Amino acid sequence: MSLPKVTPFVARNFRLMGDGTKLAPNVGLVLALIAAGLVYNLVLLPNAPSGYPALTMNHEIYASITKALADGWYRLLLPFEYEVGRFYWCPSVIFLVYWAERLFGGAGSFAIFFSLFVTSVYFCSFNITKSRYFAGIVTFLFSFGTQLDYLFTFGNLIALYLVLTYVVINFYFLIRYLSTADDDWRALAFFAVSMVLVALSNEMWLNYATGLFCALVFGIFWSRRHRVHDLSRRCKFAAATLLMVLIAYLTIRIRVASQYVQPGAEEELIITYHHLSLFIDDVITNFFTLLYMSLSNYLPSFLSGSNSLVSLQPADIVASQHGYHAQYENLIVMNHLYMWRFHAGVLVALFFVALIWMLRRSWQTKDIAPAVVVALALMVVGGFSTHLSIKMRPYNSTPNLPYKVIMSVSAWTALIGYMAWQIAELKTERARRWIAIGVCVVALSAAITRPGMHAAFLAQTGLAGFADPMPKLKRLLHLSGT
Repeated sequence: MSLPKVTPFVARNFRLMGDGTKLAPNVGLVLALIAAGLVYNLVLLPNAPSGYPALTMNHEIYASITKALADGWYRLLLPFEYEVGRFYWCPSVIFLVYWAERLFGGAGSFAIFFSLFVTSVYFCSFNITKSRYFAGIVTFLFSFGTQLDYLFTFGNLIALYLVLTYVVINFYFLIRYLSTADDDWRALAFFAVSMVLVALSNEMWLNYATGLFCALVFGIFWSRRHRVHDLSRRCKFAAATLLMVLIAYLTIRIRVASQYVQPGAEEELIITYHHLSLFIDDVITNFFTLLYMSLSNYLPSFLSGSNSLVSLQPADIVASQHGYHAQYENLIVMNHLYMWRFHAGVLVALFFVALIWMLRRSWQTKDIAPAVVVALALMVVGGFSTHLSIKMRPYNSTPNLPYKVIMSVSAWTALIGYMAWQIAELKTERARRWIAIGVCVVALSAAITRPGMHAAFLAQTGLAGFADPMPKLKRLLHLSGT
């Protein structure tokens, strides 16, 4: 698909024409990233005990789908009770994921949807920017990110690769529509159709919708500020399209939403609280936890919390106190469990300082780059909106289930790639290479160290993480004699 004709304003400021358009290098790079990503995810990451059914669908959900297909498959087109008391509306993914698992097994299903996602990320990114630099960095981050490692514990999460593929395609048509010289109604139509696919894929799409709406509203105000009236009009059309899909979705979905107010349910909303203080405290806690979980996704584990709790057992930490005030020595373990909150405060503060600075800069200049940064940052903040309203649960004591903020992580990934690209454009070719290497090395260090940290911290909240490449890497180093 060729790059659309762009307005002189967008072409001048966004620098859409980048560093090459030949197809062969792109195909080669994508295949290399897919191969490396599959080796990392399917060979190095799995660390489940023998006999654990990793990468497979929840048994109860699998059985309910099988029964529905036999009794009346069309019922899956509407909100359906996949588990007792839990309704989901996901017809655009459930058929594909179910049959992929039946035909190819868990590992084969993962390979298919992972490869599809990586391919869509690279070529949609490249078609928008014509930059292998930007497309390569973003695709590399997605390929080795730890945001979906929990799928080795809960195989249903494989479906999120298909959800994200729809999101990538939807976002591509949005950018195509916003950047064309003349109103491209076909791009808007494809944006609307793909938005329906996104909406009918997973309830996490609401987070994407919230983040995208925030970005589009900012786009309206920014373009009006700088008198870019055609862009303002298109942002309004896109926002209206999004709202229409959202309203239609909620009108149907809310009719079977009792699971969100069921006392004791995992997704019980804070609106069932009888004390305002609990409501406020949970929103504040959720906000910092979820935002930090998004921002720290590509940071190595030793920058994200207690290294002691990763390498030692809680009993070892307690024993090191030599019996002092034994009645409360459990607080020592709690100190290590919550140490990540110090890092969260620093990282979240830096994020908002940078966001405010870029917001002021975007308001002062017609250069579109600061506006793009602000829009993506708003998508990061808006990308976990629905989880803000869920009651505090034990697993939220630690920021180790990043799949819950997958939409924020995706926007953060695009923002990292965009910032690296824009900075590199101002540097020499040698500096460009070092920037890309630096981003990839940091992401790789996270890919190697964070899964083990996730597993150690999840164990303290009653969950299990079955992804960790460190044991296998240590065995390889031992065998090599290093």
